[in-house]
Amino acid sequence: MLNEKSIRAKIGIFAIAVGLIGIIIAFFAPTIMTETLHFSQDNIILLTLKSSLIIAIVSLVLIVAILILLALKATKVTFSLASLAIVVVLAFCTWSLTNYTAIQKEQIVMKSFNNEQILKWAEIEQVVYEYHDELPYGQYIFQTAN
Repeated sequence: MLNEKSIRAKIGIFAIAVGLIGIIIAFFAPTIMTETLHFSQDNIILLTLKSSLIIAIVSLVLIVAILILLALKATKVTFSLASLAIVVVLAFCTWSLTNYTAIQKEQIVMKSFNNEQILKWAEIEQVVYEYHDELPYGQYIFQTAN
C-alpha cells in the first residue's frame, strides 16, 4: 500500500507531462491544422493568425493550472468541475484552430472564429504595410471603399 502512487501524485505527474509536451503542441497545432485542413492550390500565402497561437498557449496554461489545482484538492466536486473546465478549454482551443488568412489570386479570405470575410482584389483600393520601430514585424492593411 505504501508503494502505490496516490491519485494526487498521478495527476501531478500528468500535469507536468501535459506542460512539457503541450508546449510543442500549442506552438505547432494551429499551423499544422491550417496547412492541413485549409490547404488549396489557389493559396499564394496561407497564414495562421497570431491570436490562434495565443489562445492555444493560454488554453495549455489553463489546463495545467486546472490539473495542479486538482492534484492539490481532489474531491468529487473538484473532479467534476475540473472535467467540465477542461472540456470547455479544449473546445475553445479547437474552435481557435480554424482561424487563418489566405491570399489567393482572385481574393483574400480572412477567417476568424465564426466570421469569414472574403475580399476580391477589385474591391481593394490600397494595400499598406505598417510597421513600428520597436517591433521586428509589421502588418498589412487592406483598404477598401467601405
